[in-house]
Amino acid sequence: MDIDALHLFLLIASGVAAGFVNTIAGGGSIFTLPALILLGMPADVANGTNRVGVVMQSLAAVRGFDRHKMLERAAVVPIVLPTIGGALVGSAVASVIPVPVLKPVLLATMMAMTLLIVLKPGTIP
Repeated sequence: MDIDALHLFLLIASGVAAGFVNTIAGGGSIFTLPALILLGMPADVANGTNRVGVVMQSLAAVRGFDRHKMLERAAVVPIVLPTIGGALVGSAVASVIPVPVLKPVLLATMMAMTLLIVLKPGTIP
């Protein structure tokens, strides 16, 4: 996959936006996953590639929050264990879904995530 200057800028910009959004509220994949697919990466490869960035950014955010005493360590274990289980099940399911099916599933998921982030249900009086 050849990457010209415009595509490189798109990747960097989507990565910066995703990092910011992930640290504040989560859901930065709404930027990175479409960017990878737009560059011609198959949906399954883009999804797997995106996960590497999500894990690395999440670890960096946890470290930063912990360093600034903004992390309740006691709350981490009850959150991390189901998350790991869900990630394992989700990755197993995603790996067997045919690419022509996975692409619209990812699109629908990204659209739903965007609506949830923008509308913030539960915070609207």
